[in-house]
Amino acid sequence: MPCTRAALALPLVARGELLGVLDVQGDQPNTFAQEDIAILQIIANQIAINIDNARLFAKTESRLNETRILYEFNTLLSGTLDVGELYRRSARALTTWLQASRCIIYFWDKEEETVTAQVDFIYDLVAGSIDQYLLDLPTYELTERHSMHKVLTSGQPKVWRVEETQVDEIERQHLEEIKLYSYLDIPLVRGKDTLGLIRLYRNQTQGTFTDSEVQLAQAMGNETAVSLANATLTSESQARVAQLSSLNRLSL
Repeated sequence: MPCTRAALALPLVARGELLGVLDVQGDQPNTFAQEDIAILQIIANQIAINIDNARLFAKTESRLNETRILYEFNTLLSGTLDVGELYRRSARALTTWLQASRCIIYFWDKEEETVTAQVDFIYDLVAGSIDQYLLDLPTYELTERHSMHKVLTSGQPKVWRVEETQVDEIERQHLEEIKLYSYLDIPLVRGKDTLGLIRLYRNQTQGTFTDSEVQLAQAMGNETAVSLANATLTSESQARVAQLSSLNRLSL
């Protein structure tokens, strides 16, 4: 700084990790005596401990919050075996709990190499005025959507932003059209099988998804995949039982 005639840099160290530096400046030469340095270093050590404690508390609080969300999400999904209702509950919960603007869940038809939207939920966190499911649920050819195909085949989540060169042009145009900035693709993975994909959109003011948010979204996606697979098996079993019952009555 312009008036600085003496400067002292003190390390902020906690549990053996350098967190930063405390920079003290004076407007007179030789301002800092050895006693001043010793006292300031004690203060720097206390600052470092406080910073470290605050970080540990924030991390613990974040983990507790994630655990609570996953528990509530699991409870929410376990309350129904209706496949359509599972899609709706998942989309709403993912959008609101992960602070997104929109959620679309797709089913992947591996033989046809297509994805079909099963639910499309919009929620405007800023205005709070939009809270609805869209009825237009399109089917897309994966040959035109390479980024989506990559997530489905790799089984790994991916964050895409409108300015990235890897984003398919058709996806970029769609983002600009709906005035959203980025999206997170989460594969619906059950064991070794990928059933489909969850896409979460955000606008520019909401920022991009953090690593911890991506991990939480993947955990929620896995829960969704298991619930959907169980509901589908139950529905198929019930249909089979009903069919056998009808055949049995006819044979009598």
